[in-house]
Amino acid sequence: MRAYIRFGRFPQDESDREPIRWLILNQMNDKMLLMSEKCLAVETYHFKPCRIAWQNSNLRAWLHEIFLNRAFSESEAHRIIHSEPSPADKHCTDDSIFLLSCEEVLRYLPEQDERIALASPAADKILRMRGYRHDDMTCSWWLRHDGISDSIRQDVINRNGLLGRYRCDDRGTLVRPALWLRT
Repeated sequence: MRAYIRFGRFPQDESDREPIRWLILNQMNDKMLLMSEKCLAVETYHFKPCRIAWQNSNLRAWLHEIFLNRAFSESEAHRIIHSEPSPADKHCTDDSIFLLSCEEVLRYLPEQDERIALASPAADKILRMRGYRHDDMTCSWWLRHDGISDSIRQDVINRNGLLGRYRCDDRGTLVRPALWLRT
């Protein structure tokens, strides 16, 4: 059975700032790896189709410049741990808020049904305004790709919980942030 905590606030329904519910993916000593239970926003990975590394993507900038400042108070932000880049990977970044990589998703969510995510009502409303029609609120969500992508497509988890690849400027894929939290 999965465990959850509430941390931070972000518009998810009709209210401007509702508590974010986070899935606890891993606990180690004094820290926890968290991923939002729902997909919270509709953002492109990058604004135009091109081969792009995570460190240069518009989505990474959005997470650090918009999401981080909007979702967390100053005291909450101090509890978020910056991930440490691997010296072996020149594309790895020092992030406080990030997306999971394909490898991390397969490690922490090994079953297909565990990867199926729902859009927040606010994100679902944006999808419907853009013409995306579906019977339920399941959605696809972006994954981080640390190196430079070999194409204009980026890794995603699709609505069925399967790994896929969508154009980096896809306007119907959602954001499911992750972070390390000091306990």
